[in-house]
Amino acid sequence: MSRALNLLLPCVLAPVLVSLSLSARAWAQSPESLGSLERDELQIDGALQLGDGELPDGNFVDVYEFTGQATQAVTLLLESETADLDFVLTTAQGSLIATGSDISSTNNNVALLSLLPADGRYFVIIRTVDAGTRSSYRLTIAPISASYPNPLLSDTEVAILEANMFYQLGFYSYQLNEYQSAIGSWEEALSRFQSEDVRAVLQDIRQRESSLLSSLGVAYASLGDYERAIDWHEQALNSFRQIDDLKGESAALGSLGSAYAALGNRERAIDLQQQS
Repeated sequence: MSRALNLLLPCVLAPVLVSLSLSARAWAQSPESLGSLERDELQIDGALQLGDGELPDGNFVDVYEFTGQATQAVTLLLESETADLDFVLTTAQGSLIATGSDISSTNNNVALLSLLPADGRYFVIIRTVDAGTRSSYRLTIAPISASYPNPLLSDTEVAILEANMFYQLGFYSYQLNEYQSAIGSWEEALSRFQSEDVRAVLQDIRQRESSLLSSLGVAYASLGDYERAIDWHEQALNSFRQIDDLKGESAALGSLGSAYAALGNRERAIDLQQQS
């Protein structure tokens, strides 16, 4: 995986990266089944406490299982009034699909929108953010369709989570070496992040845009289209510089150098690599 994408992945997956290498069985507890997601939402009230599964860092963890269908659109909402929680959505084999994120700067409950990639079982893995913290919560999983719109969130909250959904779907596709699919998802995410409704409420919008620009450059380079990769990396470089992100700037310079090297322009490649 490229240096640029290695720098971007923690922005998307932290602070739950440790969860991605483990299946639900790793926490010495069987996932609790919530049933099949059809028209009606699935909901459960739970608590993270002593006796639950525990990660090596001391965070408590609960694991739930539900069954869904390929291309099914779903909303997951995790509500808690007592502590900061986060969660990930994975396949039954432990492959990451998406991570939850705070709904907005004024709503610290955690949610995500996602398209399920296949028929089968899925795990929702909930954990405390601070080691040893106990907390009650409510988890709701709801289907979305044209005849059954999102029942849990406002239109603006949905717009933000839709942008995040495509953002994370891009990484899911990239990990499967489906680079064209990743490009489509990231271009859709970029368009949605640039909408007025989303820009008005997201404080880190410039960081997300910069990361997306860089991700698109990485994907085009993976396809061997180095000229288009250069175009995206140059946009990313300018964007990272505007927000004084030195790590992002360094990664963009390195990626540009690699692209120019692939095109045979060694002098330009060396200059860019030295700048990085």
